[in-house]
Amino acid sequence: MSTSAMLQEVAEKTCERMCESFRTALAEGQEAKVQGLLKFAQTFDAACVGAKGTSEIEQKLKEIQAEAVEAAAETAEAAPEVPESPEVPEAPEVPEAPEVPEAEAESEEHTTAAPKISEMEEMLSQESGMNPNVILKNLTELVPLWPSIPELADRLKAVLETLQQRMATACATASSEDQEAKLKALLAFGHKVHELQHSMDDCAPEFFFAVCSAGANQDLTDAENELGKESGMNPVKVLTNIRNLKLYWQALGSNAEALHQRLGAMWPCAELCGFAKRNPGDLMRSRIMTSYEENPEKRPNLVKFSAAFDTAINGLAGAGEADLTARLKEMGE
Repeated sequence: MSTSAMLQEVAEKTCERMCESFRTALAEGQEAKVQGLLKFAQTFDAACVGAKGTSEIEQKLKEIQAEAVEAAAETAEAAPEVPESPEVPEAPEVPEAPEVPEAEAESEEHTTAAPKISEMEEMLSQESGMNPNVILKNLTELVPLWPSIPELADRLKAVLETLQQRMATACATASSEDQEAKLKALLAFGHKVHELQHSMDDCAPEFFFAVCSAGANQDLTDAENELGKESGMNPVKVLTNIRNLKLYWQALGSNAEALHQRLGAMWPCAELCGFAKRNPGDLMRSRIMTSYEENPEKRPNLVKFSAAFDTAINGLAGAGEADLTARLKEMGE
């Protein structure tokens, strides 16, 4: 499955989960949760569009809200006027019913686990204020309880799915703003969550892949946009995007073939002698080599840049050979 298809599948599942939670919040009059879900849907839709996907969760939630308001109004109009009840003689005393044994009490594990899941649900229903340390603490404490709480599995999966989308959005934003330190912190947190879900029967198996895919997709998009400029292309900005890819590439592994192909399209490995014109996204090596040939005064800086470029792509699947420096040296001083 391609990355775009996988992201779209995640978006559809998220839409289904959020619509269900939204209907419940409306039915129970939880106005704070209703507003929190609407705000999160708006943020999630924007992130999907930024990652070249489609998502209309906010519109669907608003349609559900409108339907609920309309149904409530129709019910109020249709309700017949209830006449005043006539006096009813007092009923004779009924003998006390025999005691019925209470239902079996919830297990100790359930009693311990449920509040932890509730705390994460409440935290993730808000637009901001998520405490990653609380999330990790609760998940860590749920691991030994997991085999004994199958009735809470769906709730925990929904929590992790919401967290996955929140993390993917944050990772894409940090990538677009070139915040390397924030990216490293987000990915470190995401990796810990992924390890914990793995200890709970892989209840959210795509968690870390989805988070890394969102960041990698944003960096590739930014690099493609910069390379697509007819003039004024900033090679240092492209280099920053490529360096960021190393944060994700190992975690993505061979499942990210579509991303590997996009990376390879930026600097084809085919011979570039003659510097033939290519599509805007295919010009990285040819632009540097053309500049080297036409601007002798820039050659020392171009050689320095080519060394940094080779270091950045070395080991990145799909990037081709790290040989730009060697190509420039073959062209002569």
